Amino acid sequence: AGTTVITAIVVDDSNYDYTPVTRSAYVQDAGELDATILNVRVNGEEAELIGGIYTVTIPYATKANIEVIPNSEKATLDANSKHGEQDITLNGENTFSGKVLAFSGGASTDYIVKVIVENNDASVNKVTVVNIPANLENGTYKVTIPYSDNAELVITPTDVNATVASGAIQQLSNLLPGTNQRSFSITSQDKSKTITYPLEIYMQSNNALLNTVMVNDVQATETVTDNGGAVVTTYTVTIPYAQNTKIEATALHTKAIVEGNTESLAVTEGENNPYIIKVTAEDGTIVEYALTITVQEKEKSADNSISTITVNGVEATLDGGDYVVTVSKSSINIVVGTNDEFATVTFEGPQTIANGTTGTVTIKVTAENGSIATYT
Repeated sequence: AGTTVITAIVVDDSNYDYTPVTRSAYVQDAGELDATILNVRVNGEEAELIGGIYTVTIPYATKANIEVIPNSEKATLDANSKHGEQDITLNGENTFSGKVLAFSGGASTDYIVKVIVENNDASVNKVTVVNIPANLENGTYKVTIPYSDNAELVITPTDVNATVASGAIQQLSNLLPGTNQRSFSITSQDKSKTITYPLEIYMQSNNALLNTVMVNDVQATETVTDNGGAVVTTYTVTIPYAQNTKIEATALHTKAIVEGNTESLAVTEGENNPYIIKVTAEDGTIVEYALTITVQEKEKSADNSISTITVNGVEATLDGGDYVVTVSKSSINIVVGTNDEFATVTFEGPQTIANGTTGTVTIKVTAENGSIATYT
């Protein structure tokens, strides 16, 4: 802007006298007509013009200092324009608008500033291990899972834009039965905050092995075979003759449950005594074990002794190795009691004895094993 001098020469044809006349005019420069924008900054971060909108991403904040800088120093912002310090109400997108006015008052430029505020939330929404939710107890996430060779850990932050160290889905291949201490970390979207959370995973045992199997205090023998890739464990035991047996089985793992212990199982001589023992592991794994009980033959008694002898209801007495009894009838009825129920009795001698005479009867007692004792 400035003053330009224009000189006009007026010619008077008649007198040829020249009279100079001077006029002064004001000319505007380009800056006074300019309402364009040079750049926009928010909290010191320069915005990028995307699709006609000035867009900028800033770390978490509650205030935005918006600087709209015109190309011309003479341009101004409309009184209703959003610039300077503005409140941020949302994490995510916040939009502010305004207008740049040229100095001349004729031209203007509308603008929109989109401020994307990153979240500073590093909290946890949910944690699962093999799809089982963990519970927060005294600052530690705790979960109990069944036995697994490769447990999947899934961490879900509250803010979808937060990041999980080592990934939101992790494979835990080195867990052991019992308590396993782990941790995971979440970093907020704006990277201003990283929180590490303790994680306690209790993995149940799948141990359903038997420790010992006792039958009438005799330990059974364990046999392990490969049945087409599947390991099969069976037990066998041979016990002395018995009609009933006591079975006591114990599990190798303290939290496994054994079913099949009994105080009285009816059995018979020989190998035809199958039995099943079931073990349920801590994690619910069930294994059944076949037990075969062989009962030896009963040992036959050699007892061929006599407990009592009665003749016609009168008990005989032992006198010098013979049993002696006096009866009033000539016909006799002899009853012999043995100490062993399996012993048998036979008689040799008269069935009648004349009155006033003495008769001798030979009694043979055959024990269960065939040994014979003779009594008179």
